[in-house]
Amino acid sequence: MIIKRVFCLLISLCLVFASSSCSNKNEIKLSGPVTASTSARVTTATPITTAMPTTTAVPTTTQTPAPKYAPAIYIGSNVMFNKPDIIEKIKANDMYFYKFSYASDSEKVIGFFVRPIDCIGKLPIIIYNRGGNRSYGENTYEYILSLGFYFARKGYIFAATQYRGVDGGTGIEQFGGDDLDDVFNLLKIVKGLLYADTNNIFMIGQSRGGMETYEACRNNTEINAAVIDSGPSDLFDTYSSRELAMKEVLKFLIGGTPDELPEEYTKRSAVKWANEIDVPLYILHSTGDPRVNYSQAVNMCNELEKYNKDYVFQSFDDSDHCHEIRTEEIINWLEKYKK
Repeated sequence: MIIKRVFCLLISLCLVFASSSCSNKNEIKLSGPVTASTSARVTTATPITTAMPTTTAVPTTTQTPAPKYAPAIYIGSNVMFNKPDIIEKIKANDMYFYKFSYASDSEKVIGFFVRPIDCIGKLPIIIYNRGGNRSYGENTYEYILSLGFYFARKGYIFAATQYRGVDGGTGIEQFGGDDLDDVFNLLKIVKGLLYADTNNIFMIGQSRGGMETYEACRNNTEINAAVIDSGPSDLFDTYSSRELAMKEVLKFLIGGTPDELPEEYTKRSAVKWANEIDVPLYILHSTGDPRVNYSQAVNMCNELEKYNKDYVFQSFDDSDHCHEIRTEEIINWLEKYKK
């Protein structure tokens, strides 16, 4: 098992350094309403760097070195368990990778965590929300290692959840219902780390995870900024436009159709309450996305514009669903919102 994990780790590291910018990329910084035919202001994309980040200089004798914190993982007494149950820990070069279970409501949920071995001072936090539903689209070692190592080398603590009922966890998710607690309870764990900078919390969500991220940002002043990649903002539209199999998934997980449970679909549709989001957003979406209509991103941006919210919309002239998020553009944008 360890040999297999190390092999996966080596593959993931190769993926990190082999990453390249997506092509056909248009960045639209909106100053007015958007339509599906809005012309984009094309900017030259900054390529993803493959160089190792510059190491922190050793303090001089006249400086007080920032403390190095031990790799303790724990959560407060207000959560069911005193600490998460570490399932696996991998040390690779300058990084630690953890897989662990943690309490969320009355359920056991699986989470992941990546950090530099030497945490000098306090590090900002990135919470990653995956797409898919149940075991479909669950986080793999390869993907989490690839994402985690990239962001950890940029100076962040990186954490992700599988949502309840997946990968050995208990319960069953509700596609943006009680499983939203799995995101917040993961955040509680990370905030409990001695080396976590709780003044700098960021969130990234892809596909369904984008919907969860919208929900997490609703009436939330704790999150500095968030990235939404191909995320649904209108679950009424998603239900009406998707194939029968996906309709059945939504009916099963949410408990009914939009006609039967309009309040539940509204709760998962950020376009209905965009005025309640004060977190700066970086939205990415493809014009030909086959799973989440491009019009959802356009309509969401128009709502954000109407309420004078802080956001950036980046469109892709292709049919991809989800994009490369290990980019200098995203890192530079997140850095702007550090306190």
